[in-house]
Amino acid sequence: MILDDRVYPQFRYPAFLGAAASHSRVDPKRNTSHLAGRLTLQPLDSVRTALATALARAGCPGGPLPLGSTGVQPGERSMNMPVHFDADVGEQFLRYARMVSARGYVHNTLGNMAVRVPHPDHPDGVAYTKHAGVSLEEMGLANIVVTDIPSSRLLYGTRTTSLGHNLNREILRLRPDVGAVIHVHDDATIAFLGSGAFDRVRVLSLDMPFILGRAPHYVPASLDVEADVAPVAGFIADTNTVVLVGHGVTSLGRTLSEAYHRLNAFVSEVRRNILAEQLAALKGTRPTYRSDEEIEAMHRFADAVIYPTRAEQVMRPDDA
Repeated sequence: MILDDRVYPQFRYPAFLGAAASHSRVDPKRNTSHLAGRLTLQPLDSVRTALATALARAGCPGGPLPLGSTGVQPGERSMNMPVHFDADVGEQFLRYARMVSARGYVHNTLGNMAVRVPHPDHPDGVAYTKHAGVSLEEMGLANIVVTDIPSSRLLYGTRTTSLGHNLNREILRLRPDVGAVIHVHDDATIAFLGSGAFDRVRVLSLDMPFILGRAPHYVPASLDVEADVAPVAGFIADTNTVVLVGHGVTSLGRTLSEAYHRLNAFVSEVRRNILAEQLAALKGTRPTYRSDEEIEAMHRFADAVIYPTRAEQVMRPDDA
């Protein structure tokens, strides 16, 4: 299938290939045959992904460039090291976007992820995320943008991010130990807390305290911490899971994998709460929730259990 340059004029040959070649310091007359093949042989969605990957690996700092663009924004200091798109980070982002979607967490274009990547010109690193207007379920590499963390400034790509990225950036700014954030609008969590019967998720299993490492923090429905992130500083140091009542769940992790597992552990406990309450109501019993003391002990030894350095007595202090 031939790429239609009426739909994507920025990919028009040879202007697009010339832009890619100029950023990769190659001779466009001698080194573009492999890209030309991608332009003519692959389906349109595959072409966009292939072009984004080719540009990223060639070191193009701004994604597909408009015709005549230099890739440097007005007022930008050209002496700074450019923010190149890391295709490996992009592919990992897509992998987890697919996994999050497969779990049924994604219903529309809302919900997102952010991954911190170190950069010498940005003390907080830079954040990989998807732009607004596309879902985690349907996105491709071409839908990933890179932003600053203290500000919303785009460093790679041209499409703006969603409102929720404000919260993700603020978490990354305030928690240097956090490398990734996942935010979803989970049905069970919204329904459970919106029922009026429960104000928090109780602990039935061993999973949630060990996986989360810290107690979830509940933000009341009256507070919108995406539109105004100021309150985040007051609670983010003491939690790895932010529950926005009537809205969704934001999970924090040192890695994208850890954030993903924490999200799943919390949502699983929500569903266990619902089942336990239903069964208890049918049988005239009460669910057996774990005590605060048990939960505190599990939080204290969370890393030792989830990332053990020894096979036995992992919940004993090293000096015991």
